[in-house]
Amino acid sequence: MSKKLFLFLFLINLSAFSQEVIWIGTINTDFFNELNWKFSNSNESPNSGTIDSNIAIPFDLKIENTNQLIKANGTIHLGNKSLILENSTVQANTIFAGTIHINNNAYLDLESENPLQGNFSINLNAGIGWVRTKKLDGNTINSNFITQIKVNNQTASYKNNLRLDNYYLKGTVLRSYLNSTAPLAIFDKINVEGNSANLTVNKIHSGNNIPNNLNNKIHSFKLKKGFMVTIASEADGTGKSKNYIASEEDLIINELPEYLQNNISFFRIVPWNWANKKGVGGNFEGMNQAWFYNWGNSSTSTLDKEYVPMSWGAGGANDDDDITKYKSKFTATHVLGFNESDNCDDQSGQYSNLCQTDVAVGYYKNLMKTGLRLVSPNGRENAPFGWLKEFHQKATAQDVRIDVIGVHWYDWGSTPKNSPNANPATVFNRFKNYLQRVYDLYKLPIWITEFNANPNRTTSVNYEFMKLALPYLENLEYVERYAWFQPNSDVADYYDSNNNYTEVGTFYKNQISTPAVTKSTITADNNLDLYYNKIAFQTENVFINGDFETGDLTGWSGSSSIDILTTDAVYEGSTSGRIKSGAGNIYQEVTVESLTKYDLSFYTKWYTTPTSPIEIQILNAANDEKIASKMMTTSTDWNLVTFSFLVPENVISLKILFQKESSPGWFIDYALLKKNSNTLRTFSYDFEQNLQLYPNPTKNNFTIRSLNVFNAYAIYNAQGKLILHKENLNSLVEKIELENIAKGLYTVLINHSNQKKSVRKVILN
Repeated sequence: MSKKLFLFLFLINLSAFSQEVIWIGTINTDFFNELNWKFSNSNESPNSGTIDSNIAIPFDLKIENTNQLIKANGTIHLGNKSLILENSTVQANTIFAGTIHINNNAYLDLESENPLQGNFSINLNAGIGWVRTKKLDGNTINSNFITQIKVNNQTASYKNNLRLDNYYLKGTVLRSYLNSTAPLAIFDKINVEGNSANLTVNKIHSGNNIPNNLNNKIHSFKLKKGFMVTIASEADGTGKSKNYIASEEDLIINELPEYLQNNISFFRIVPWNWANKKGVGGNFEGMNQAWFYNWGNSSTSTLDKEYVPMSWGAGGANDDDDITKYKSKFTATHVLGFNESDNCDDQSGQYSNLCQTDVAVGYYKNLMKTGLRLVSPNGRENAPFGWLKEFHQKATAQDVRIDVIGVHWYDWGSTPKNSPNANPATVFNRFKNYLQRVYDLYKLPIWITEFNANPNRTTSVNYEFMKLALPYLENLEYVERYAWFQPNSDVADYYDSNNNYTEVGTFYKNQISTPAVTKSTITADNNLDLYYNKIAFQTENVFINGDFETGDLTGWSGSSSIDILTTDAVYEGSTSGRIKSGAGNIYQEVTVESLTKYDLSFYTKWYTTPTSPIEIQILNAANDEKIASKMMTTSTDWNLVTFSFLVPENVISLKILFQKESSPGWFIDYALLKKNSNTLRTFSYDFEQNLQLYPNPTKNNFTIRSLNVFNAYAIYNAQGKLILHKENLNSLVEKIELENIAKGLYTVLINHSNQKKSVRKVILN
């Protein structure tokens, strides 16, 4: 071969290696398959072996405008070359050397524990996009790699132009921190059409400052993943309001709830922070917790822990300076409501009349101005069934948003001073029942910000209770976060007097925690959604549990009404109703609708076997005329009683009467009176055979298949308790998983997009 020919071929080869190689993805999604790439000036792919794991790639690479999730199961070794990402997502184990350019809408996920190696550099060129290290924490990145990161070609500086957000306990999301970042696109028509505007982070868009004259004109929006937005009808953030989160995927809302359409005058977009469930109250270290709070608003997040500020009392929510402080909290996504404001004699309730629910709602309303997700006042154990219930009702009536219910639980209802060596399993069962009752009442996520088995009990009881409770909470979907309360009394503390871990501390530290929010996007209902957009099939409850747990028995009368509450025999919770030994009765008068069917259910037992059963009577409250009646059993074990009846014409008030003549005591618990779903007048039910539900019977899952698009479903048990619901489906087929659900008959109610409703029954066996 002549020297000229050799030089010519060498130059051609060199020219090829200096070209940019672009992703075409025609074979599969394998980053290391050369056939998925081509040279930018030809249709030829690189030679085999030139794009391999852990081998220096000799070309500059570009991936743009692809909907594929591109997977690099190995190390992307860029040598002295670069990889440009735009409108694309790549998942790899490790990056070695070279330069990564993260342009608009570009996402690089790194899976290994040592994902950043060699003389690499990362340039974050856009606010929408990230490099996410699944197993490398922010402290390590900030200490070891910050000089290799740039933001728009400028040196990166944490909190100045760079965010290092927690990705659960071990990971980090690296992204730019720029005021020009605009993750939200709003539209004045449904289906993200019509006039639009892009809204930026780090400011509140309100009133006439909403661009393109879109104040009070919004019908739909798009939110980029990694962000949350709070919207409200009033320019200061109050009024009808809702929070949306795009955690792992972009969120598209094609149509806002009706009560918010053309009624939005406030937007705040906040970067999301990915937290685990397990946290601590206070500044304890070494518990492997993802978040903490300290009963105030003076602390800040760290690189490895999210701080959740609390408005401890009225003084944390009484002026604009408080709101400014909450808005300035770096990585804050939530604000905790007042600490035990239900207590007029102690904690926050003793100051500024905060224990009065009207006063508390007024102060709490100010927290809406933060544009953050709001946790209710965190009350004592019985607060959800009394004080908080009243607070919730008044807040809802005044369009005050509640996103999460905060609770404290120490098993006080079981007289712990008299049971220092209580059975931990029994304590745990009460805890489970308590949480379920709170969720059944509010249908909102729960944060347990203080709990233990009670400081009056031994460390052993607390430790065994913790071993049961923590795994349960980690698997309980409606509990988003929890924080064990260390009594600091040598009982159930994290550390001993020598600052060494106790058994309790070791178990808490070692408990593996799961994500607080598991869904890719969150459009969950708040209290206002449940009020304005009542689930289309929701039955109307006249009373729940007879109000035995609330202690509010003003609706009950009768010869035994003065002493109706007891803890001696309880089916669920900590309190039941009773008629004491000897003849007696209790009754409750309720308002109903005439010509409407109602279902009454409750659990009942006798203290000892009586000589005759007890009778329940349904009377016309106006004249005590009997409408229906039923004799019950004489069993000394709890048994379920169900009773349906039709209200006669022109009857609007009933008396539900329980009366006995026998000597033993009689108990009643979990009483529920509800309007029968099949008689709800506001809905037209469709029973045509255009809907399939299979398999039926089933063990734990079934499928809904319809010829008509359906947008929601709800599942109720035999007592009318809502077990599961889902909305915004726009689907013809939906597979439903029912885990840890008791055997029995369930009602499935389906809401079709043509406004028709369908009802089906499913049997779990």
